[in-house]
Amino acid sequence: MKKLSAVFIAVFMVLTSFSTVSADTSYEVKHGENEQKSTTENIGVSTEEPVSEDPEAGGFSTFGLYEPGSSHNVVRSGRMTFAGKADVSYLYTNKNFTGSSSYKLQIKNFHGSNQLKVDLYKKGTLWSSKVITYYVNAGSTRYAYPSGLDHEEDYFLRFDSPSNFEGYVQR
Repeated sequence: MKKLSAVFIAVFMVLTSFSTVSADTSYEVKHGENEQKSTTENIGVSTEEPVSEDPEAGGFSTFGLYEPGSSHNVVRSGRMTFAGKADVSYLYTNKNFTGSSSYKLQIKNFHGSNQLKVDLYKKGTLWSSKVITYYVNAGSTRYAYPSGLDHEEDYFLRFDSPSNFEGYVQR
C-alpha cells in the first residue's frame, strides 16, 4: 500500500509540474446555404510571416532582432480583422497581435470542400513557436478563446492552403 501511495504521489507531482501554455475553448458553427461567399482579396494577411522593423536602418529583419515593427495591441486598438484566399501557400496575419492574456478568435472558412488549418504562433527572437492548432470545417465558423498567454508577447496566425477565409482577433 505504501508503494502504491508513493507511486501515485510521484505521478501526481510529475503531472502537475508542467505549466499550461494555453487553455482553450472553441466551438464551430456551420454556415447556411445563403451565407456561403468567397474572399476576393487578401486583407490583413500575406504569404510572409510578420517581420520586425529595424528603426535605424528603415528596413525589415526576418530574424526578430528588434522590436516588432507591426504589432496590433487589441486592448488599445480593438479588433484586428483579416481575410484571405490562397491555393498553394501559407498565409500569415500581417501584424502580430498583443496586449492581452486571452483573445477571442473568429475564423470563417468559405472553402466549399476543404477543412482549414489555423496555427496560433508566439513570436520569438530567433524563431516562432506554435501554441495551438485550430481546424475549421468547410462552410463553418470557428470561435476560439485561447487563454493563459503572455500579454506582453506577440502572437500571429498562420493559415494553411487551400484557404478562403475571413475573421478577427479581439480581446
